[in-house]
Amino acid sequence: LRKVLERDIHHAPAYRMLASFYSRTGDVERASRVLTALDLLGFAEDTDRSTMQRLRPMRTAMPIRQPLGDEPRQRLLITPAVREPLGEIFEALAEEITGMVSSPSLGVDLQPVQSVGDARLTKIAAEISALYQLDVDLFVGDKVPGLAAVTAYPRRLLVLDRSLLTEPDLALRFLFGYAFEAIRGGYALLLHLGARQRRELVTLLRALVAPDGELTGPATELVDRASGRAAKVLERHAGLRDVDADAWISGMLACAKRGGLVACDDFSAAIWMVARLSGERLANHDASVALGAVLGGPDLVRFYLSDAYQQLRDSLSA
Repeated sequence: LRKVLERDIHHAPAYRMLASFYSRTGDVERASRVLTALDLLGFAEDTDRSTMQRLRPMRTAMPIRQPLGDEPRQRLLITPAVREPLGEIFEALAEEITGMVSSPSLGVDLQPVQSVGDARLTKIAAEISALYQLDVDLFVGDKVPGLAAVTAYPRRLLVLDRSLLTEPDLALRFLFGYAFEAIRGGYALLLHLGARQRRELVTLLRALVAPDGELTGPATELVDRASGRAAKVLERHAGLRDVDADAWISGMLACAKRGGLVACDDFSAAIWMVARLSGERLANHDASVALGAVLGGPDLVRFYLSDAYQQLRDSLSA
């Protein structure tokens, strides 16, 4: 059944059969996940929602007790984009490439999180910082473009718009996980690319894999300044053809969404916060129903229902 959903996440009967299987085997948590996804994709019927309500009191919370180590992150969390040639090249030159892209605007009237006096926000930030094993400078400000500004270089930084302080715990946990995964992976700049910046980055990435003698503009400068390790990575992938840099960027953004989902363990909260960060003006949390695939992307749906997600949650709550 999961193979069916790998091919088509809109195949509603497969969700019902999979939820029924998990219920019969006593796996209430995974049955609930399947029905939640069905609901947020807009396919749930009254009987599905009734089953969700019946299962809810039977669920057991799985608090995070362990940090996310490099091995489980590599094996269970990240998308294939990280291991693709462009992923290896970007990782080797992340700081240099970040320096070539204009930094996101941070908003105005910034305050360190500690001085805001929001104990709930401070607690959530500390928990997700421990999960991702990061020390990030946290601020709250006004008029923050996109509601959150995230940087990995030259400084690990997260600025939240003050309007987010009223968001529920789970939505904030998603946001911190989303940002911290991108910071840890060094690809935070991808979270803020405008259309022009994205085109320029796509052009740069394609140029970096061009054969020797075909490098132009900023790519030439990057190659000339590359460290020995980065130079070896570039040499290994030189001459690649038909590189889909747009798809690679989308794959990396999917990593950040996965990171947020792991931090909150709530698909509805994840979709709600993705909607907010995308500029969607939803009236309430119920308005995110039927937007699961649009806002989260097929990857997030599949990840939420996967064995890898279950293994990751098990390892973090052990």
